[in-house]
Amino acid sequence: MVRTPGYGQAEAAAPALDVQGLHVRIRSDAGAFFAVRDMAFLLAPGETLAIVGGSGCGKSTVALALMQLAVVTSGSVRFVGREIAALPPAEVITHRRRMQIVFQDPYSSRNPRQPVAAIIRAPLDIHAIGTPTERRRKVEDLLARVGLRADQGDSYPHQLSGGPRQRAGPSLHRVAAALGAARAST
Repeated sequence: MVRTPGYGQAEAAAPALDVQGLHVRIRSDAGAFFAVRDMAFLLAPGETLAIVGGSGCGKSTVALALMQLAVVTSGSVRFVGREIAALPPAEVITHRRRMQIVFQDPYSSRNPRQPVAAIIRAPLDIHAIGTPTERRRKVEDLLARVGLRADQGDSYPHQLSGGPRQRAGPSLHRVAAALGAARAST
């Protein structure tokens, strides 16, 4: 795992995410197996966490479990002090809105049938953040922040070369921040 401290965050801040003894068991036609065994980490407010590892080591499964898209077999996942497994169904969407998965591969993790701007704007649309005009402007601003022109947002992922395709990923991180700011203001 790679941890990046948040800008200006106190080292002793209470954890935003506290994962202890996380186990995720997957059932398939071949039987059941543990995709994640005994994962533990703390993430302070404002920190960024990257989970890195080889293919099949459980990175995506951990992310899915944190979003309640994979069932936690055992262990504890506390987000801002609340056990996510105990969240009522109505609060699960709100929980997901406060976290975001950004997958590693900039090509296969993007929908090839949607332009880059539509992919970046999707979370804002789903959660009705701002007006359509404000969302479009936000996406243009996010693209500019990572060194992409607004017209590159009209491109499909396969139409971007490696560098621009890779830089589009951080725009998704910034959408997560925008969602968090919008949540805090409501």
